[in-house]
Amino acid sequence: MKNLKLKILLSVKILIYNFFILFFLLGLLNYLPPLSINLWRIAHNGLPEKINPISDRYNLPVYSDKEWAKQHFTELSNLKTKYYDYIIWRRDAFKGQTINIDDEGLRYTFVNNKSNEREIIIWAFGGSAMWGTGSRDNETIPSYLAKKYKYKVINYGESGYTSIQNLQMLIRNINNRDKPDYVIFYDGNNDVINQCRSDSSPYASSRQSQIRNTLKEKKYEPSSFSYQFETPKFFISKIKEKLFKNNYVISKSSNSNVSHDCHLNDQKATKISEVLYETWNHTKIILDHYNIKFIPILQPVATLSKTKLDHISIPNIYSKQLKILYPLFKENMIKKNFLFYDMTKVFDKDQYLYIDSVHVMPIGNEIVADEINHIIQTE
Repeated sequence: MKNLKLKILLSVKILIYNFFILFFLLGLLNYLPPLSINLWRIAHNGLPEKINPISDRYNLPVYSDKEWAKQHFTELSNLKTKYYDYIIWRRDAFKGQTINIDDEGLRYTFVNNKSNEREIIIWAFGGSAMWGTGSRDNETIPSYLAKKYKYKVINYGESGYTSIQNLQMLIRNINNRDKPDYVIFYDGNNDVINQCRSDSSPYASSRQSQIRNTLKEKKYEPSSFSYQFETPKFFISKIKEKLFKNNYVISKSSNSNVSHDCHLNDQKATKISEVLYETWNHTKIILDHYNIKFIPILQPVATLSKTKLDHISIPNIYSKQLKILYPLFKENMIKKNFLFYDMTKVFDKDQYLYIDSVHVMPIGNEIVADEINHIIQTE
């Protein structure tokens, strides 16, 4: 009888030990992967306060005052976004030294002192080039239009926005504010870089794949057994991503092996050029209804500019897409007899203007503002 009790007690102890070992191993499965990822980040980026590194563009020779430039890119790295139907995202409100964004996700634009004369109102739409990446609030294209030429300007630009998102943003606001006299669309780069991605389509935003992947993810209850394996599965996917992300090989037989494929897919490139025309044309129809003048601008990009570029690096795959699509954009607009403004040569000057493949320093924004004012004055 005593031996039986000892055997039962020993069995219970073994069960308890195995139980704790099992939970210890499950704990390792859940906590070791994120710990490993964070240790890897620290090893590559420094201590925790530096895990969210800022862009090193503030060191470029175009910035004589490195202090404000570094502050600007620090603030830029701390901006957050929120999802909205149709327009997909806008940045959250933010207060900084170089960047200020209101509760509607609109960046601050210079405001003139009020006078008795009625101000000409301009709504400016575009991606990050219109929004003003690389410049302080008072040095964006909209702010230069307001400061130099006394217009009242609202900056509707947002990083990554395509022409379709700009149209959606216009529709969202057309009946909610005082009507503008002019609407500017400053498009081209994002329509190419976003929609020429191999996993994208002519009507897609840059977040389409991300949203699709989120929607198709399997959701498990935290108490379910399957939930315990989500962390290690995520860890394995990240390892595969790191191992294979640089293994792109350009192949004429398979476009899935390149990040962007418009240079390999004539049909896709042609469709993207048609989408820009369709979007601008639909925008004009809406604005004509309200008796508002439309200024659609094909924006400049470094790849097609004859200016100093030895200080920056432009991804070759981007250049291939832009060299295919920009001529198609122009050809399509001319064929459809659609009035647009080609600013691709506005930076053809013997000076440093670009800070990357599309964004420019403040003086570049001033040059664009001068050109827009010239368009308005000569209409």
